[in-house]
Amino acid sequence: MPDVSLAQLVWTIPLFADVAVEEREKLLQYALVDEFVEGHVLFHEGAIVGQHMYVILSGEVEILKKDKAGKDTVLATLRRSHFFGEMSLIEQEKRSATARVKTKATILVITRTNFDLMMKAAPAIANKMLLVFVKTLSHRLRNTSDLYASEHKGHVHL
Repeated sequence: MPDVSLAQLVWTIPLFADVAVEEREKLLQYALVDEFVEGHVLFHEGAIVGQHMYVILSGEVEILKKDKAGKDTVLATLRRSHFFGEMSLIEQEKRSATARVKTKATILVITRTNFDLMMKAAPAIANKMLLVFVKTLSHRLRNTSDLYASEHKGHVHL
């Protein structure tokens, strides 16, 4: 990573773009940063209830899903500033995919417990993050709907 402070790096991430300068240090109290080696699996598809969300500060992470034959298929390769696993902060469900580190990565991690604490102690920060989650999930759903419609020639069974 370049010679940049963690705080400077975090504030370049779109997820935190609307966090006010005076709120930034408080936000970092609810997160931790860790480094992961290539091949490290952050979580497995179907794993019992996720408890962490991740924001890539450097490196790459692959999101994989098993196909009908049980083989892992790469759905996406995420890079710096992408976040994933945010659904585990909102719902108590099994992981919907596997996340595997593709290249050595530095990742900011927020646990469900810390996010819940942030919602109580710093609701303005949590609400700003939640708004970005909603926008991102909406974008992902729209892309999935477009893909589904193109594969099924626009005919959707409800």
